[in-house]
Amino acid sequence: MKNLNNLVLFILVSISLSSCVEDEILQENQTVTYDPVIERTVTSTEGPLKSITFPTNPIPGTAINIVLSYMSTETISEARIYFAVGDNPEYVKANKVAGEDDPSFSQTGVTINLKDVETDGGLSLSETGAKVSFYIRIATDEAEYYYSKEGTMFIDDTPGGGSTDESDDFKDNPAGWNVYTVQ
Repeated sequence: MKNLNNLVLFILVSISLSSCVEDEILQENQTVTYDPVIERTVTSTEGPLKSITFPTNPIPGTAINIVLSYMSTETISEARIYFAVGDNPEYVKANKVAGEDDPSFSQTGVTINLKDVETDGGLSLSETGAKVSFYIRIATDEAEYYYSKEGTMFIDDTPGGGSTDESDDFKDNPAGWNVYTVQ
């Protein structure tokens, strides 16, 4: 009887292990299907920035290109993206990508890929489920221009000797920033 019990136990354990291995094999062979990527374009009629185009639902592991188009009689010295990850975004000076360092930078535009970018805290901008809030800052010798998700411009002309600085209020209100969420 003892041998029969051991045999039954052996069979049950074998079946259990076999089904676990089969489950793992099935899980590894499953294909993930992603939704079609939706591009959003935000236009502005104020200041140098004319449009921002970006994927609102990028696929993890693929390019997350933010395309900026601008035009100015002044020299564009900076075209930057400032960003935060999560449901409660905050301005952090270190969380930026300097578009002027990108090979595509010109006086009419730049394409910045956020695929491999991380926050100063190590959070990825391209990992599944990442909610990324961001805004654009264009700078010339005369002013810094900040752009909301509606295309509204906020200006800080104090670097050029002016007296208007709307930048702190804009940076402190992330409800006006653009957002994408990685699938």
